[in-house]
Amino acid sequence: MVCDDLVSAAELEALFGGNAYEARMSWGPSVSPVTYAVQNIGGLSCTWGNDDVPVSGIANPAYDELTVQVIPDATAAQLDLHTGDHPLDDAPAFGDTSGTTCFAQAGLCTSNIVVGQAWIEVFLQGADVADIASDADVQALASPALSAITERVAAAANRAAPVAAVTARTDCDVILPAATVQSVFHTEELPVHSQYSSGGWSVMTGAATLAGVARCIVGPAGSEVAHANLELLPHGAWVFEDAQVARGVWENHEAVSVEGVTQQAYLSCPVGTVAACAVDFVVGDDWVRLGSSINGQRPIEDGDRGQVLELAGHVASALA
Repeated sequence: MVCDDLVSAAELEALFGGNAYEARMSWGPSVSPVTYAVQNIGGLSCTWGNDDVPVSGIANPAYDELTVQVIPDATAAQLDLHTGDHPLDDAPAFGDTSGTTCFAQAGLCTSNIVVGQAWIEVFLQGADVADIASDADVQALASPALSAITERVAAAANRAAPVAAVTARTDCDVILPAATVQSVFHTEELPVHSQYSSGGWSVMTGAATLAGVARCIVGPAGSEVAHANLELLPHGAWVFEDAQVARGVWENHEAVSVEGVTQQAYLSCPVGTVAACAVDFVVGDDWVRLGSSINGQRPIEDGDRGQVLELAGHVASALA
């Protein structure tokens, strides 16, 4: 099954009105090891829509997005966690069980669906409904597409090959030593490692567990501010291949070099903006993202770029 098998042009038109949207497996605003973990384990992550992405949480009425993510062979334990985090109370249900919530004001729906061993998560924003529509009206508009997606996944589920789970690395003190972070960022106190929260249970976090995504965060003791955070996706180097670059995976990033890394790396660290710095690079067959959480503290400066790239060189050396 591929993205074009999931949603038809007629269904997209029913959701958004006239459009020429095509499926994208590579979507610039959401490039990260966690978001790509779904594809890494043989699942699907497909997006249709435009690029009018809301900025800083401010709604954009022109924004359209339909994202469908599928793990075709989720484990029973994952499905239990999934149902514990998402009430599956649709009546009637899509598939075996499902839970769907819609909001008329934003033309938005989220739906979690279990059919057989397949776990489906759908996010819809920009549904083409009247201003006076109710939440139920939005769900009624979305329901035909949700039903069709579920039926298509169910028909294809028996063709999915089982995926062996990968054990995530937990040696954050080796990958991202606190003393190295202290040296690069010139902090007075030695920072400490802490648990990297995944922020709930979803198809993405379930896939990240199966794919063995490692997460490390280092910051001052007793503070929510992080000096550095790291995500590592085993066997994720394919996202840096020429075909993915040509599809625009890294179009919102700057091509850079990381010391000790032979392959092209990509930096997102726009000077003068209040954002975060992050650099993505390959070590062996693994995708590493290293970030510096400047977001909300002050605008990014030139020195911040140098620091995150310097730290990336240390991480690459530790992983080599």
